[in-house]
Amino acid sequence: MIGYNPEKVVELGEEIVSACDNVMKIIVNILQTDLINPISQAWYTPEGKAYFDSFAKHVKNLRLGVYQTFLSFKNSIQTTADEWAKLSVGNSGLEAPTVNLASLNFPDAELDVSVILDKREDGDIGIDVDKAQTVANGLGTAQQSITNGINAIAQSVTASAAFLGGGQSAAINSCFTSINTAVSDVFKILTEGNGESQSISEAIKIASANHTNFGAEVSSAFGDAKSDAQAARTAAQTGQSAQ
Repeated sequence: MIGYNPEKVVELGEEIVSACDNVMKIIVNILQTDLINPISQAWYTPEGKAYFDSFAKHVKNLRLGVYQTFLSFKNSIQTTADEWAKLSVGNSGLEAPTVNLASLNFPDAELDVSVILDKREDGDIGIDVDKAQTVANGLGTAQQSITNGINAIAQSVTASAAFLGGGQSAAINSCFTSINTAVSDVFKILTEGNGESQSISEAIKIASANHTNFGAEVSSAFGDAKSDAQAARTAAQTGQSAQ
């Protein structure tokens, strides 16, 4: 850290504000795209709607955790920058030229679970088990995509904060490790369940036992259609033979 550079401090503050917002956007966008939207096309039960309403509350808590983690990180960077400013004037008696980092905004990205309905438009209640389980099976990939996105942001912040010295690496690592751990905990609710709800796979099994399996209906209808078509072809061939 040679020569206090207020412009660099300001730029880093702006990047931290952006990083906080972008981390939450990555989390919410991937959960929305890979979980909520596809499951809404497969699961139409009151219990299913309640399950994901409850899950959305955990994501809201995660959003608060992300904000608080970044706020602590920003405060740590502010302290380091202030100390750098004091060192730059030494014992000259001059006032240290400190600058304040940009204010951190509470991230506004929010999961939309309103797309998950308690029944289909025709009023039927049920679940397409195969479709729902396919979504559940993809949770590991979704989590990895989120982790990759968060880690990319961490690398960018690390590079931008290098001018403050290597001591900031620990603060950056602590910030992003905490966030990745919190994300992992949210996914464990889906994959393992908690005291409030079952895992998503267990919830799918329960829904299948208590409600219509729309996937089985489609398979049955398809099978009937194939049988009817085959019967029609057989009848036509028999008629031709008789002629």
